[in-house]
Amino acid sequence: DNSPQFSSPNFTLVVNETTTGLVLSAMAVDRDSLDRGRVTYEVFGAPAEVAIDANNGSVFLTAPLDHELQDQLEFVVQASDHGIPPRRTNATVVVHIADLNDNTPQLELLTTSVVFLAVDTPVPSTVALFNASDADYGLSAVLNFALVSGNEGDVFSINSSGAVSLQQPLAGLPSVFVLQVSVDDGFNFAYRTVKVVVELPVAVPPGVRFDVQRPFFLRAPQTTPRTVPTQNFVRLETPVFGSSASHVVPVSAR
Repeated sequence: DNSPQFSSPNFTLVVNETTTGLVLSAMAVDRDSLDRGRVTYEVFGAPAEVAIDANNGSVFLTAPLDHELQDQLEFVVQASDHGIPPRRTNATVVVHIADLNDNTPQLELLTTSVVFLAVDTPVPSTVALFNASDADYGLSAVLNFALVSGNEGDVFSINSSGAVSLQQPLAGLPSVFVLQVSVDDGFNFAYRTVKVVVELPVAVPPGVRFDVQRPFFLRAPQTTPRTVPTQNFVRLETPVFGSSASHVVPVSAR
């Protein structure tokens, strides 16, 4: 005539995303004797990662839970005795899944991977834009940008929004910069590269004028076929070198 009794009708616990194994002992007591006091346990409404020992009410996680997919789950543990008819009691279990910094940030270059800058580009000027995201939450999703290589002399800078800016005049500096950008969440890092090419002005000889509306040639193309010289032959009847014999000599025709 007694139903199984849990120590509490509600259980609340906090687990990390990587937690597996025993997480709760939900034992119930039945004051009846013999089989009428023997209790077995089941879970209802729990995901596949939750299991229970039917003999003692121990609740296990068989695999880690993912905070990014579900930050909380709720299910019921039911205790049943072996009386006829059996008596049953339910307890509600709420599991809060604590977020861990287990996701690497994603870094995306929004502008072109190669940037061309005129040598007289004004300072400051934005030259590239990056975007970053992180599937974690809270402090684990706070992201930091940095220029980790290729920025000798601090010619460029990057702000907290992922914008790379020119900070110094380019005149007299190297013509190519290969900038490696990183983003981190305090633990995990991601990297991308952008190449900056400095375009120097082209020296134009005095008196040379370019028509920007039409293509031009530095040397006129050959528009007519070349004429290959041919040779004709004539017979000389006059003596050559003291001889009275005639001679055949070539004559070029053009």
